[in-house]
Amino acid sequence: MELRTNTQFRFAILSIIVSFALASCIASQSMIAAMNGHCYKYKFSIREHSSRKHPTTYSNNIFTASFTPEYIRVNYNIVNNSSSSIKIIWDKAYIVVQGDSSKVIPSTVSFENKDLPVPHSEMRAGQALEGFITPVDYIKNNGNKWLATDFYPEHDQSNSENTDWIMGLLGVDIFKLYLPVASNGKTEIYKFTFYPVEMEKSATSLEPKQ
Repeated sequence: MELRTNTQFRFAILSIIVSFALASCIASQSMIAAMNGHCYKYKFSIREHSSRKHPTTYSNNIFTASFTPEYIRVNYNIVNNSSSSIKIIWDKAYIVVQGDSSKVIPSTVSFENKDLPVPHSEMRAGQALEGFITPVDYIKNNGNKWLATDFYPEHDQSNSENTDWIMGLLGVDIFKLYLPVASNGKTEIYKFTFYPVEMEKSATSLEPKQ
């Protein structure tokens, strides 16, 4: 009986400690948010998607492309579905954000070489290509190094007007990616229109490290 009482007592103390820790964590996150504002996590879809199960994937008989936007860049995975080689013509690829267009560079190109010609990527039949693209107009030099900046908002800067504006982006076309693909001697520019279908507030930044 005494052993059971001691166990119940220890369990009660542990529960209080855990509850206090969780409350402290929540309070800390609220304080951080109050001081620094909120960050926003987006779940995107593309208007041109091929399947509801894969809302940022497009597929045809030439290639399948899957995308994951991350504030400063768009991660991609492209697979050649055809029986011959295809080419991604990076020099003619661009992105349009809020009506302004910008050239993009793939992750094979360093930021300091952003204004140089970009060689195409050739993919054999069945080959996959992974990496990310960065809009050139959002690459800046801070005096010490080249850095990419957000091309859609992550942070509301503790400004209620910014908060309302960011939350108002739900369901709105935020940017469009134009990707030229050459196959069998013909080049076609494919358009991918990105819009958020879910948004979540966070006290910590979700932006990829540079």
